[in-house]
Amino acid sequence: MHPLFVEISPAKASFSDYCQKLITEKKLKIEMLLNFAKMQGYEDDQLKRLEDILARSKDMDEAISEFRSLKGESANGNGKHIIAESESELLKRLNEGLSLVQNLNGDRFLLHKP
Repeated sequence: MHPLFVEISPAKASFSDYCQKLITEKKLKIEMLLNFAKMQGYEDDQLKRLEDILARSKDMDEAISEFRSLKGESANGNGKHIIAESESELLKRLNEGLSLVQNLNGDRFLLHKP
């Protein structure tokens, strides 16, 4: 088992060892989240903003909520793709320069951002 995943009991380790483990876990979670965001197609400026939010937030859920609110995107989109929920939204997005990837089902369409 990797040493980062070994549970350290505060009774068996010094307080500084326990704190160091918590710091290491937070750094690992931040690194994993940033790597995931890169794979999702986030731009460099968005990744820097996410990194800043993660550094100052108390927990990951708070950081993710803040990042989503700053980004201004709905829950049905990510860095490079968005889902149009109707034909009228599809036409609006196509006029904005997005391209159609595929029809998902009924009135839902996957679009790609340039």
